[in-house]
Amino acid sequence: MNYIYSKKYSLFRCVISVASAILLAAAVIFTLPVTVNAATIIDAGDYVYQVNEDGKTAEIVQYKGESLYVSLPSTVEDYTVTSIASSAFMSNKSIKELDISNTVTKIESNAFTDCTALQKLQIPGTVEEIGSCAFMNCTSLESVTILDGVVSIGKMSFSGCTSLTELELPNSLDIIDDYAFFNCSSLNDVKVPAALKEFGGYALEGTAWMKKQKADYITVGDGILIKYNGSEKSKSLPESIKVIGKYAFAENYEIDTILLPKSVTKISAHAFQNCIGLKKVSLPASITEIEEYAFKGCESLNNVVLSPSISKLSPNMFEKCKSMTEISVPPGVITICESAFADCTALETVKLQNGTQEISSNAFDNCTSLRRMIIPETVKEILTTAFPGCINLTRVEFNGDTHVCSLAFTDCINLHEVVFYKNPTNIEDMAFYGCTELIMYSDNSLYVENYAQSNRFESDTIRNLPPYKDKGVISHELPKEESQFSGDYMVILIGIIVVDLALIIIFSLYILFVQPKGRHSKTHAGAANKGGKYSQRRKRAKAVKQYLHSDDKSSSVAEKPSQKKPAQRTAAQNRPVSEGGRREKPVTQKAAAERRNASGEAAAKKRSSTQKPVQRTSHGTSSTTAHNPPHKRTQYPPHTSSKTNNTKDRKDRQ
Repeated sequence: MNYIYSKKYSLFRCVISVASAILLAAAVIFTLPVTVNAATIIDAGDYVYQVNEDGKTAEIVQYKGESLYVSLPSTVEDYTVTSIASSAFMSNKSIKELDISNTVTKIESNAFTDCTALQKLQIPGTVEEIGSCAFMNCTSLESVTILDGVVSIGKMSFSGCTSLTELELPNSLDIIDDYAFFNCSSLNDVKVPAALKEFGGYALEGTAWMKKQKADYITVGDGILIKYNGSEKSKSLPESIKVIGKYAFAENYEIDTILLPKSVTKISAHAFQNCIGLKKVSLPASITEIEEYAFKGCESLNNVVLSPSISKLSPNMFEKCKSMTEISVPPGVITICESAFADCTALETVKLQNGTQEISSNAFDNCTSLRRMIIPETVKEILTTAFPGCINLTRVEFNGDTHVCSLAFTDCINLHEVVFYKNPTNIEDMAFYGCTELIMYSDNSLYVENYAQSNRFESDTIRNLPPYKDKGVISHELPKEESQFSGDYMVILIGIIVVDLALIIIFSLYILFVQPKGRHSKTHAGAANKGGKYSQRRKRAKAVKQYLHSDDKSSSVAEKPSQKKPAQRTAAQNRPVSEGGRREKPVTQKAAAERRNASGEAAAKKRSSTQKPVQRTSHGTSSTTAHNPPHKRTQYPPHTSSKTNNTKDRKDRQ
């Protein structure tokens, strides 16, 4: 009871201590000085403002009024209004005309989305950026005046303005993003400045102006091709085209050859995406930039000559070009970006030249036909998972000290040879993860040996680099040894181990649960088959053995009274039986001994007179000579034959 009480008391003390510590920590935290840069909110009439971090300007975050004609204020209290926050006027159904003050420099996304009553809009030149979806679905908007000074119109800014009929864009405009005027079905007249640098994909798609364009080449600004309407399979573009716009040839299934003029300087994103029939593209030296996804999904493309003027291969540039077998990367390309050649399953040869410095993640993902890579001396880094799943890549040669990141060559299961012509110093762990048959050649590089040990490669994985004349034939000079355990043998070995474990488990369960029950039932079944006679014999023999054993113990006790007596028969059971069947009165030990001696002498005389070899004594025991010691009368267990013999002997003695 005391133990239980002390245990409860200890637990109670622990709970109290923890609770006190928590309360103390909370008190310390809440008493410390905390500085919170809370935004200042100003509610002034129809507008709610928020003061910016500079403490001098503010933005409109909400409009609560219901006026039809709204002219935004330029100041509130001592703050200058410089921006209109996201969703500030969203879904307003009352404003018809809107005049934005000259102090505003930015209209954020969704600022006037779904203002279905808005009809007239003027945007001052102080606004540099119109955010995405800023005036989307203003279905009553008929007139938009954008003054000179606006630089960028965001994605889907005026999409769905179905009442807009004409649009004149300022000369200061540089960027029109994707879907900027998409589905402005009444827009019939559009004036785009010549200085425009970027025209987004499908920016004028769904307009009346686009529908009336019948020429093969639809251009805007200064030679920006936004759509190709031709049906010829082989096409040479005119010199007037300077930029291939976004999605200009996308989803064109007919064209198979494109010859670009020297006037072209840029190929925009998605320009030739999913042109599944395109086989050949010639890129002139005038092209300095090719954006992401430019040739993605061109499944038939197998002949590409890259411009020497480009500085990078953009992300996903040739992704899923499944017919491309060879590519030569110009020396001016510094970076091969993410997934540039991902899933080019037919690509066998990639020729890199001095000048390339970085191979990004997944650049050659799943290039299952790639067999050999020669990494130039100028390559400084190969990022994580640059060559994953290149299952037929057998040889990689490093000409410089390249930083190889972890998992760079993961699961290149047939990569047999990695050659370091210059001793490396920066190979991350697991860079060659899953390359089970790898052999690394180096010029007595201790670093390579340590790397192999830390990544648990076999001892014969490291070999010295022999003298060479041609780096391309080292694989022929170095004999290639067969691996002791191929993949098939390893599978068989694993299968044998699994089967052995299963057999051990089954045998153990059989020993624990099945075999004892079976052995027990088998014993009883055998006994039952042998019948009752066998059972009776066993019981009778057992009873006789027990009885004789008890007699021997009694005799030893009578002869040696000093010993400790075991459990004995009762006095009544030890009394002799008279002729009438009644037991006699108890006698002393001395009288009993004299009686036994007399009985023994009488029995000896009788045996000698009759000259029988074996004579049963008065106690029922058998003896062969007269000098045998007297025996206590034996009482057999109760069964028919024993009773008959005892009765007959008793009558003879009488």
